[in-house]
Amino acid sequence: MAEKRKFMLTEVGEMAVQMELNGVDFYKKAARTTKNNDTQMMLVELAGMELAHANSWRAVVKQAAEAAPATVDPEVADLFHAWLDTEVFAHHGEEMARIAESGNLADVCRKAIQVEKETVSFYTGIRDVVTDEHIREMLDQIVHEELQHVVKLSKALRSLTYPFEIEE
Repeated sequence: MAEKRKFMLTEVGEMAVQMELNGVDFYKKAARTTKNNDTQMMLVELAGMELAHANSWRAVVKQAAEAAPATVDPEVADLFHAWLDTEVFAHHGEEMARIAESGNLADVCRKAIQVEKETVSFYTGIRDVVTDEHIREMLDQIVHEELQHVVKLSKALRSLTYPFEIEE
């Protein structure tokens, strides 16, 4: 049987804080480029929600720093360490900044949907190995909210792509 490895939730939490702050920056930049008030309000709202997620993760980091490292299966630990070592989400940084500042709202929505989906996948993976019930509940809530971001962004993208609905 494979030996269990230690895994620091603080590492994942710090990465999650940065991911959420990157989202705040992206949505704020995109909001500044649009002239459409409804779209601007949606982007500002999404930025606020990402900031709330970052604050939730900061609390997890603080709590995790005071606790012993979690013990997980080696494959799971390897997966999370790979995410941390390669900074899976970091490659979006420059592209996200360019898209946010471009003023192309369809591209903003497409990129945001992609990153939100990756975030859901990442958080779901964390949730599956975390044993602390409070953290699991927080992850459930954040995943639900991230999925709602996908819905909002998809609706916005549809309205940009298909501005005229055909009634039957």
